[in-house]
Amino acid sequence: MPKTILHATQLTRILGGKHLWADRFCIIQDEDTELKQAQLNAMADIYAGAEAVIIAASGDDAESGLNGIPGVSAPRNLASTGAVSDAIPCDFVHEVGRRELMHDQARSMMLANKKWYWRGWTFQEQMSSCRKIVFQDGTVN
Repeated sequence: MPKTILHATQLTRILGGKHLWADRFCIIQDEDTELKQAQLNAMADIYAGAEAVIIAASGDDAESGLNGIPGVSAPRNLASTGAVSDAIPCDFVHEVGRRELMHDQARSMMLANKKWYWRGWTFQEQMSSCRKIVFQDGTVN
């Protein structure tokens, strides 16, 4: 099983979830059939009905994993990402103590340079999901 899906499975268990939809396994990948088209047409409803959608925004492939899940995956590497305010206009980032909080617009700006952002289903995933857990570089949002 690919590392990202394995980590998502373990995170789902940690959060008390009973089900995990993984597109790779739940949608027929190899052929273009009516069933596959029906599943693709239902994706907005699937995202909307999910308790949370786990997004691996940093990885190039399914083996990249989800860093930062205690006891499951490698720790987040915050030092490699630099400060959020270095990459985002200051209007969108606010310092609270030693932490930086950012608006959704800033998060979207950071995601725009990721491979995930340019994939076909990303818009539906972003717009239809009520709750998202986004693994991106050294952060989990």
